Amino acid sequence: MGKADQIGQLAPGYRADVVLVKLDGLTWPWVAPEADPLHVVMMRAKAADVDTVLVNGQAVLQAGMPTGFDLAAVGQELATQLEQGGDRSPYRTLVAELRPHLAQWYHQWNLPPLEPYTVFNSRC
Repeated sequence: MGKADQIGQLAPGYRADVVLVKLDGLTWPWVAPEADPLHVVMMRAKAADVDTVLVNGQAVLQAGMPTGFDLAAVGQELATQLEQGGDRSPYRTLVAELRPHLAQWYHQWNLPPLEPYTVFNSRC
């Protein structure tokens, strides 16, 4: 890619996108010693397990909270706007009109068997 001097390692001066995940919730109560750590993270991690996110080396999430804006203030503003409300009947009418079309769309989906393809924490 011609960017070996900018990416490819975690070092000063290099660009980095990194996600730090708290593992205590992923590994409790037990994980088989032979379990692939990548599979454990991919199969068990939830959004709440993400502690820190760095984008281009800058923290955008720390201790599970965004750094670029005040989440509490945004939530309060959203609550205020929702409380002011207004006439929601046009939205209810739209939902009532769309619902049969969505039901038909999803009813036509061919679903594969929903059985796990791998078993974790098992020594079978």
